[in-house]
Amino acid sequence: MDWTDGIAERHPVRHGEREHPRVFMLEYHDGRAPLILKVSKTDAAAKREALALRLLHEAGAPVPRLISDEFSGVLVLERIAGTPLGTIKDWSKQSEVSFWAAWKQLKEAWSRVRGELTAFSDSVDVHEYRESAMGLVSEMARIHRRPRQVRDIWGQIVELALSSKQSWGGLDYNPFNVLRDSTDTPPKFWFVDFESFGWDWDERRLWQLTTQIRSPDGSPQWRPLLRGSFGLAPAEDAHYLVFAAFALHQFYGTQLTCAECRRFFGSPNRKTSLATRCWRQLWQ
Repeated sequence: MDWTDGIAERHPVRHGEREHPRVFMLEYHDGRAPLILKVSKTDAAAKREALALRLLHEAGAPVPRLISDEFSGVLVLERIAGTPLGTIKDWSKQSEVSFWAAWKQLKEAWSRVRGELTAFSDSVDVHEYRESAMGLVSEMARIHRRPRQVRDIWGQIVELALSSKQSWGGLDYNPFNVLRDSTDTPPKFWFVDFESFGWDWDERRLWQLTTQIRSPDGSPQWRPLLRGSFGLAPAEDAHYLVFAAFALHQFYGTQLTCAECRRFFGSPNRKTSLATRCWRQLWQ
């Protein structure tokens, strides 16, 4: 039966604290499994994502199956009945093990399909990223009693982050783009939203996909779900700190104070890079 036949209801899908303006769940009169209808930003974005989903699904990645892309700018997808990482409270060791298994599957699939997607890539501009990261330090230096030391150490951290090797993959980073299906034991993880892809740092992908930065009511929150098994290597820690600085700027902007910096950066030191240890010590 065609997906357009017998649609009973169309509901917006929630994305964090709001309804997503372009993603809807389709329910049917005959009780068949609901589907997801996604209206892409452009027709080109829809074609790009449809191709990525087809290839990734065929390569064994944990992504939704593409049902149809017959209408311009519109994708119809298999519905994954999962909970977004952005709202999960009961994060367990079992969830962590399952997440890493799904992440490995996705990475392996990306490596197999990259050649067919290179023409559509939208990779991260390293120079632009460095400029954005260094631009954050002015506010932090303004509120610290040792502004020169803040700038020097932050420069080392940014360069340490950028020294890690980039890999090919998705560029839509959001903890609501990872779903946990707990109907199976162990739980299974799925990845959604592939409108853009290209070269970036895996560390940056992982921190942004697995850190809850908003509470259910939309207020600022900082909860990295993988803190126990990630962030052990110096470059990984550096990416964590850069991401945290971007979040601080988003949360507080020019209202940023030493108290917020201490809360984000003043955690106990681990055996890691000198630059990262020095940065944490600045805010303790």
